[in-house]
Amino acid sequence: MQQVYLNGAPAFARVTAGPLWSSSSLNYDIGIYAQDTWTLGRLTLTPGFRVDGLNAQIDEEFAPAGRFVPERHFPKRENLPDWWDVSPRFGVAYDVFGDAKTAVKFSTGRYFRSQTNGFAQRYDPMAETNAYDLRSWTDRDLLGRDLATNGDDIAQDNEIGPPTNVLFGQAPYRNPDPDIRREGNWLTNVSLQQEVLPRVSVTAGYYRRTYHNLESRDNLLVGPEDYTLLQLADPRGSGTVPVWNLSPTKLGQVNELDTNTDGDSIVYNGFELSFNARLPNGAAFFGGWTTERTVSSACGQFIDQRYEERLYWQGGPPSTHRFCDERQYDIPFRHEYKLSGAYPLPLGIMASMAFQSYAGVEQRRIWTVPVSAFTAVGAVRTRSVIVQLDEPGTRYLDRWNQIDAGFSKRFNIGRHQLEGLVNFYNLNNSSVVLLEAREFGSAAGGLQRPTRIMQPRMMRLGMQWKF
Repeated sequence: MQQVYLNGAPAFARVTAGPLWSSSSLNYDIGIYAQDTWTLGRLTLTPGFRVDGLNAQIDEEFAPAGRFVPERHFPKRENLPDWWDVSPRFGVAYDVFGDAKTAVKFSTGRYFRSQTNGFAQRYDPMAETNAYDLRSWTDRDLLGRDLATNGDDIAQDNEIGPPTNVLFGQAPYRNPDPDIRREGNWLTNVSLQQEVLPRVSVTAGYYRRTYHNLESRDNLLVGPEDYTLLQLADPRGSGTVPVWNLSPTKLGQVNELDTNTDGDSIVYNGFELSFNARLPNGAAFFGGWTTERTVSSACGQFIDQRYEERLYWQGGPPSTHRFCDERQYDIPFRHEYKLSGAYPLPLGIMASMAFQSYAGVEQRRIWTVPVSAFTAVGAVRTRSVIVQLDEPGTRYLDRWNQIDAGFSKRFNIGRHQLEGLVNFYNLNNSSVVLLEAREFGSAAGGLQRPTRIMQPRMMRLGMQWKF
């Protein structure tokens, strides 16, 4: 138990469901991979596949009674999960003209999410038990009288109020769908590589990654009919924000099911144009441009999970158990530029340089809806609600550019070699904002307040001794 004070006076007792003892076992995590390469004239094929097996369990668990919970015993749960998956892999390269200067390459393959016994631990009734409860605490003297100041400063059982967490000490009602599948993704690459000069090549590529078997959690005891749509005052000063409030009669009713949802998707698309040059005098240069975009869709998320983090611009309540906002958002492609090189100078000095330019990260302002916003419309807040106020793809921080440079020189001392280094980071001394506060309210310390900026210009001296 932890005793919590407000302004130095007893306020709450944070009680725990200890002692806790949990145990899970990873029975096997197997990966078998096979690949071959076939050459047919100017065509090279690389077929392959991978077999993954995973089996884990929750062991039988026992914990003695604690101060606030009785003795607990849970039987062993096996096959959490019991997965066998086959991932095909395939690659092809074609020498277009037979002169080893122009190559077209293609590859595709499926990759599954790495898991050990983390999946089983989700459903561990001991580790995932509702282990905490915040209860009122009034310190009293030996006669039971409330004291304006602390009595013995020890929270006795008769000084602690009733439970506020109706599930305290109970195993959570959360289970996996018997047919749940492992999350994975397909990665496909297509590129064209061309030698334009001896030791100088350019590459153009397209990369696509799509995620599948995405998981979603559904509380089977809560449906769309258990939410009320409220129009709350927009904290930005005009208009309203629609917020969904859970019925008080559904608080504490939990029977969650983890399953795969076909309506959710995550898709990455990227294009790249780059060059690579290695010159005879030891100089080398590399550079390129990349543009990319990742779009996530939650069209298959279950209603109760999505309502908790509902975005204000989405439409009205659905007529089915799941909902999807049909509006399409214009998510822009973001651009990156890189250039680096090394060039030998007289006196054996090697100079190097690197330039990087990245698009600023997306910033969506969020609002933790206060209790007063609910009471203003005659409602009672039943759970914490966080609303994102900006549409996806509309607010980004400024682009940041960084220039680094370095010089090195080697000295041969007998059989030993000594190399001196001097490096400069952020040579342009950019102070661009990398992250900023994005929450409305006084607790945020100011909306759009910078929380992280680029490190200032820095010089580093170093030495390497090889012997």
